[in-house]
Amino acid sequence: MIFDTHVHIGKKKFMVKIKNENRDLPAYNSIIENTWEKYIKIAVKNNIYKALIFPFPLEEVDIYQANNYIHTAYEMNRELFIPFYLLDEQLDLDELELNQVFGLKEHFYISRNVDIRAYFPVYEYLQDKGKFLYIHPHMSERIERIHHIKNEFPHLKIILAHSGRKWPFTGEEVLDLVVPEFKSYEDLYFDTSTISDSKVISKMTNMLGGHRVLFGSDYPFSQPSVDIYQAETEMIDKLDVTDEDRENILRNNFKRLFLEKVWIRRVAREDRTKLFEIFTELSAQDRKFLALDQKLDVIKTNIRDERHIYIAEDNNNNIVGYIREGGRSNQGAIIEEILIPRKYRGKGYADLLIRTVYNKFSYVDAKTFMDNTAVHALNIRLGFDIVKQSKSGKILYWRKINDKRIK
Repeated sequence: MIFDTHVHIGKKKFMVKIKNENRDLPAYNSIIENTWEKYIKIAVKNNIYKALIFPFPLEEVDIYQANNYIHTAYEMNRELFIPFYLLDEQLDLDELELNQVFGLKEHFYISRNVDIRAYFPVYEYLQDKGKFLYIHPHMSERIERIHHIKNEFPHLKIILAHSGRKWPFTGEEVLDLVVPEFKSYEDLYFDTSTISDSKVISKMTNMLGGHRVLFGSDYPFSQPSVDIYQAETEMIDKLDVTDEDRENILRNNFKRLFLEKVWIRRVAREDRTKLFEIFTELSAQDRKFLALDQKLDVIKTNIRDERHIYIAEDNNNNIVGYIREGGRSNQGAIIEEILIPRKYRGKGYADLLIRTVYNKFSYVDAKTFMDNTAVHALNIRLGFDIVKQSKSGKILYWRKINDKRIK
């Protein structure tokens, strides 16, 4: 299970006419389109369970459109994405708060011609709210500019893309320049993307401590004919660090910095044992309400395929909730089961799971036994309407229309 702190999401149509001087730059010759639908398939294939996403940081990108697309991706896929916007001095800070943006990405190549003071209100907002500034430092000015930012905003949390390396796919200047310059800033973190040198990452980890290094892929940018995730994960496997530091780099630092005490992800094959332990502890009434005994084979298949099931997990790796959906026509879904273990009930986890599913579809259906009063109350509170009752009167059918679903 891998958490990736460096993924680009966007579409080519967000680009205006490319400047002649930029046409031969490597970034412009790489893939500059990566829809969230496409990336979800990549994530499943490569064992990615959380991804920090931001737009392609190119001069010709329409920042408003690109940032709005990140918001769309997050709203519809909260089990996978953590949203960062591109920095712009004209950003509406109230909108950032409303859209639950976790931080901003600044590319020094783009901001190099802007007086740094123009960004001070944004930096101050990030510092005050405990959000992150993700910096792609660009060549010679990167050291001086970062020091300037930290001197003005000492409590601003910063992530350094590519650990500040000079050239792509090398670790040049990381150990002899960048780490010594910034080691004293305890709230400045380093991502591993496109360094391609396990010795550099190992030494950097040992110099800084494993709590300050995060796995990043820079997907979809890569060297020609290279499988990005295979190359990046193989490099992490070769690190000469402790098992604890490797866990921190791949997962734990991401959890600590970006996830709540309880968070949602898609199901993993390794969840089967825990889920079936939860099932065995259910009361006879709970099993009846869930119609669990009739569904176990389908549930096993969904777990194996890592589809249709979403897990609520706490930071102690406990499964505190579970929901399974089934697709319906016209971009809808039905909630097949929702289950919160008894000791975790009454904490809002059912709301969290239902909203995760609801945001994905144009409508969500559910059906309940007439005597399942606890779920009835939950459905009513979340805005479901009763659309019909079975002829026997034993089952209620519910629906919630998603009028705000982002197309």
